[in-house]
Amino acid sequence: MAILFCLGASNTRYTRTSLITLFTFMSGLAVGRVVSIVADGWPHPLLIAVLVVEASYAGAAAYLLRVEDSSPQLRETA
Repeated sequence: MAILFCLGASNTRYTRTSLITLFTFMSGLAVGRVVSIVADGWPHPLLIAVLVVEASYAGAAAYLLRVEDSSPQLRETA
């Protein structure tokens, strides 16, 4: 996955695939952590911070995917 993320950052051909993977991976971690909080109760505050970071990365990937979809440059080259 790290190789895919590096390819997506350095090569526009892999950017969309990398963002979709990042969104899927980080949102899966965040949802799993929320389920764990509901099932087991509140964890250490550090894990809450990790949840915020995971959700932030998923949100950033979703935002970039949406911006990429609405980019006029991509419509011209497609």
